[in-house]
Amino acid sequence: GIKKGSLKDVFGSGTAAIISPVGELYYKGNKYTVSDGKIGELTKRFYDEIMSYQYGEKEEPYGWVERIDT
Repeated sequence: GIKKGSLKDVFGSGTAAIISPVGELYYKGNKYTVSDGKIGELTKRFYDEIMSYQYGEKEEPYGWVERIDT
């Protein structure tokens, strides 16, 4: 668990933030470092996947992305 330092990955997500890694958590006056403060594998994978859809590098499978010519 988090007290033993075995938590490997934490991230926040949202429409503006996309995927944002969390390096530390504070709870009841204690600081817990996540994955030695480094970006976790899952966070990186999610971020890369979402960005590849947004930049048109991959075709996203759900029809959520609409290309707009400028």
